[in-house]
Amino acid sequence: MNKVSFFAIPALVLLMLSSCYYDVEEELFPENKGCDTTAVSYAQAVKPILDSKCTGCHGGGSPSAGIKIDTYLDLKGYLDIDAARFVSSIVHDGNASNMPKGQSKMPDCDVNKIRAWVNAGYPEN
Repeated sequence: MNKVSFFAIPALVLLMLSSCYYDVEEELFPENKGCDTTAVSYAQAVKPILDSKCTGCHGGGSPSAGIKIDTYLDLKGYLDIDAARFVSSIVHDGNASNMPKGQSKMPDCDVNKIRAWVNAGYPEN
């Protein structure tokens, strides 16, 4: 056996073995670990997020920019008009004013829960 074959075969085997890799979603995206968006409810998931991040400015008697979302009916009314803008603002995709204003984006899990709820037709559940 010549020297090229002697080194080429083990190198080829090592190359083949190193290419076998299984990506684990939790390792690639640790921020999504444990983030269940399959059956998001307004009362249990969405309202607590909004209460902690949004309704300080968008609630009460004089909400910022006239957008009041501190009750389900107020939020539904806004989403009926422009759900895409609402989602865009919390995703920080540049198509709407980033919310919460002057703060970093909400955790991905919170954003994903709200987006899943909106995509499900924003039921009052």
